[in-house]
Amino acid sequence: MMERFAAACMLMAIVHPVFATQQLRLEHGVRAVVISGVTPGHAVVLYVLSRTPREFESRVTRHATILSDDDRDGVVRYDSDGPIPVKTISFAADLASGAFAVGTPSGHPLRELPVRALLRSHLAPGRSALDPEREFYDLLLVRPGTGTWHQVIGDGGIHDSDRAINGSALGALNTLRPLGSSPAAPATFQRGDVVLIIDSRRMDAAATTIR
Repeated sequence: MMERFAAACMLMAIVHPVFATQQLRLEHGVRAVVISGVTPGHAVVLYVLSRTPREFESRVTRHATILSDDDRDGVVRYDSDGPIPVKTISFAADLASGAFAVGTPSGHPLRELPVRALLRSHLAPGRSALDPEREFYDLLLVRPGTGTWHQVIGDGGIHDSDRAINGSALGALNTLRPLGSSPAAPATFQRGDVVLIIDSRRMDAAATTIR
């Protein structure tokens, strides 16, 4: 019992929002997202989630892409097909260094998700999962030098690892989908991994580096 408690406390300490330590700079324009501070000549993963009001319900859109700094100036740019909605959360991470940034357009303050994420090691030996105590969320993992993976996870859905409708969706790493040329998703966390969680219903987010 004490061993499980100690493990939980360790993960609560390392899987914690740390927006204040961001090393990249992310800025929203009317139709673009610009990221600076990138390792020259390397690539960035950009994840943009927007919520647009409609008559009876909101529409959620997601864009996940990898941008290369081909001119080696440390700046990359994503151009949207239309105006970027005010209710948008964007995340960028340098695939070489692991530096990241989370941002929102002017007029929509960035809200930190009060996550107490725990490693659920009892799923099976050698398998890690994240439990942010939310019913529905986007999960993205970046492993610098290796790849990046993402998935939308809903309580009781096919990507909820316990498949139970219990008020909390459990996101196992090996269920994440690779982006670009990334290999299959890893089964466990390792030091240096960058983790993003966005709750698209409440429009708050958490991001951190595993230490």
